[in-house]
Amino acid sequence: MKPEVLKRALRFSVLDGCAYAFMAGGAESYLTAFAVHLGVPAFQVGLLSAVPQLVGSGAQLGTPAGVRLVRGLKRWVVGLAGLQALVLAAVALVPLFGGDAFLPLLLLLTSYWTVVIAIGPAWTHWMALLVPAALRSAYFARRNRWVHICMFAGLAGAGIVLQRTAGLGITTAGFTAIILFGAAMRVVSTVFLGLQAGPPARELKRAESFATFLKNLRQRREFRLLPFLWTMNFAVAIGAPYFVPYMLKDLGLSYWMFMVINGTAFLTKSLTMGLWGRMARRLGARRSFALAALLISPGPALWAISGAPLYLCSLQVLAGFAWAGFELCQLLLFYELVEEERLSDVFSYHSLVNGFVMLAGTAIGGWVLAHPVLLDGYLQIFILSTLVRVFPIITIFPTLRGLAIRHVKPLLPEIRVAGLVPEIGSRIFPVWFRQTRKRRGLGRKGGRRPPPDGAPGP
Repeated sequence: MKPEVLKRALRFSVLDGCAYAFMAGGAESYLTAFAVHLGVPAFQVGLLSAVPQLVGSGAQLGTPAGVRLVRGLKRWVVGLAGLQALVLAAVALVPLFGGDAFLPLLLLLTSYWTVVIAIGPAWTHWMALLVPAALRSAYFARRNRWVHICMFAGLAGAGIVLQRTAGLGITTAGFTAIILFGAAMRVVSTVFLGLQAGPPARELKRAESFATFLKNLRQRREFRLLPFLWTMNFAVAIGAPYFVPYMLKDLGLSYWMFMVINGTAFLTKSLTMGLWGRMARRLGARRSFALAALLISPGPALWAISGAPLYLCSLQVLAGFAWAGFELCQLLLFYELVEEERLSDVFSYHSLVNGFVMLAGTAIGGWVLAHPVLLDGYLQIFILSTLVRVFPIITIFPTLRGLAIRHVKPLLPEIRVAGLVPEIGSRIFPVWFRQTRKRRGLGRKGGRRPPPDGAPGP
């Protein structure tokens, strides 16, 4: 690719990311609050979070077939990005339907997240072909800085709009405005995607099928990590989907304060990611991961102590810091445990199983919320979420001890920021590139990293 063509494509990719970030921060992060405003009960709000993610995780397994059908990565990504904008605009029109808003929202949000998640593998492969290996770390670091700035600006701007429209008694109009704005930003993002140079590849291939992944899982090194993540995410799902209705309905917080609390976790996570990277290089990925897992465990139970806004903001500082370490070290462990050519596929299959366990956790949390015994329902699920988080740390995490993970990449893995979550801060996904040559990690004495369990030596 000619240098001027590459430079223009990379510039358009940054602009695409900024427009996407305005949509994610200014519209997508308020969709749960929109459901609460429309009177959707808390348990159904939880389902609006879990069901679309599960369906989307399953649907993205068909991305390679979709890319072949449209005969090109760029056509697939651009087409689905435009469809995402249309679905988001349709969400803004739900109040016009009248009656119960749950079913229309469930159908539209399921369609929305199916499109969003199906874009991921194809976009990643596109970027692998577009961005030269020598530029990737610096380029994605710069791109993510702009994405973080725009996402926070969108979050703050939408919060101001909702606060003012709520004061005027036209909150529904405020939600309609920010969601339509988000749809318009996704249209802008789609235009910038279309202006980028298209990759020559016409298909996306997987290293292995989902059936093969499940069949061989027990013999693979990642088997020691994945059950821990699935159990921990099950525990998180017991409480996480219900933070928004708790803040807006039970505590009666204003939209401005809701934005401040969400933004605190997001900013803390963004600012401390680099600190965790340095810590992982000094202590090792496994020890840093253990520390982060301990720090995220008490979070929900601490919400049961007080609903004071200043106190909740301080909790979000802790949560943002802890989740930055948990997610970053999780990605580093994936790098260490999974062969490079399998990384993207393993993460996709992990996300699918994760969707099932999170739906189960959401359902249990909703049942406990609807059947309070000794405490308020919200306080019960927050405490239960903390108690269940302790279980994988005690019973599963020690299995990682024998892996002797010492080598950590000198640079942070490339990531893309894809949205906001109240307790967690930003929702990040890895940008993993398949390589034709396998990497060789170094042990403490400079030797080559041992082969995966069950694999022949050199």
